[in-house]
Amino acid sequence: MNFVTVVRHVPRPIIGMIGVLYDRAFEAFEANLDWLETTGVLVERFDPTTAPGEVATRPVVQQLLSAEGDSCLPLILVNDAVVSRGAHLSRTQLARAVGSVRRGVPQAVARQLAAIGAAAAVGSNDDIEREAIRARQLGIGEDTVRLAKESGARLRHVDIPAA
Repeated sequence: MNFVTVVRHVPRPIIGMIGVLYDRAFEAFEANLDWLETTGVLVERFDPTTAPGEVATRPVVQQLLSAEGDSCLPLILVNDAVVSRGAHLSRTQLARAVGSVRRGVPQAVARQLAAIGAAAAVGSNDDIEREAIRARQLGIGEDTVRLAKESGARLRHVDIPAA
């Protein structure tokens, strides 16, 4: 599991006669971090001015703050490795940084599952078993193979009109 640490200054709101104004970029970034937490990623946030002890326990943060000052903030670390500095990342950028971007099924796996389904729909038991063996060789799990067989078998009993 990935662990994200965000070092950032929390900007003070501007208080005027008509109300309070917050930094919109910061608010959007905080909302993106909240979203990242809902995906199951652990996110820790701290401000170096209010939590200097947190900076002291992380040498990379100490080094960047002493070399670049506040210009490196917000500083985003994933598993203690710096992935971004000086930018408020979008949801997509955060997801990429932690490696949680959803990826599609590999083409070879999709083709093999389709072959199992087709064999179950119109082939013989030997065809089904041959395709299941190929699926196992690709590392496809037994439950997934079973579901592909069941999906194809349901089609075996449906009349499909000729095109």
